[in-house]
Amino acid sequence: LGYGLMLAYEHVGPLVKIISWFAGAAALVVAGEYAQRKIDFKQFGLALVGGGYSVGYFTIYAMENIASVKIIDSVVVDSCLLLALAAGCMLHSMYRKAESIALLASLLAFVTLSLSPVTSFTVVASAVMVIGLAASTIYMRWFMVYLTGVIGSYVTFVLFTQPQLAASVSGVEGLLL
Repeated sequence: LGYGLMLAYEHVGPLVKIISWFAGAAALVVAGEYAQRKIDFKQFGLALVGGGYSVGYFTIYAMENIASVKIIDSVVVDSCLLLALAAGCMLHSMYRKAESIALLASLLAFVTLSLSPVTSFTVVASAVMVIGLAASTIYMRWFMVYLTGVIGSYVTFVLFTQPQLAASVSGVEGLLL
């Protein structure tokens, strides 16, 4: 809620807002890591880590898509940053052996691809993600993560082959923001 209210606050520039959001995201991840080390707070720690990655994801998305904090003018750069954050989240989840964080990373990655214009870049990125998810499934035995990847890749394929559906998805996104 605080991050949303900061969007409307006009006395600080977009760079200050972005830096403070990244600081908040990092603080949530660090606090989650600390809480996970405590036996009684493992699930709470996972929730904090997931929240930190979500705030970081929203921050990168906002850097190109929300006028009051727009500092990036390239959809490709924004998409690559979002996918890099999702990859970092996935690597973190594999290190921590936390399937719930891996599911979050998968969902964030495919939401990134669904929000950006569906192009050949989207299809290639989707294929690379499914290959990565297959490797993590084999290595970690996370079948729900792989199922998420399969569903996400099919949705990306349908949006790529049916442009009118992609346009309606963009319309729904406009209503949400």
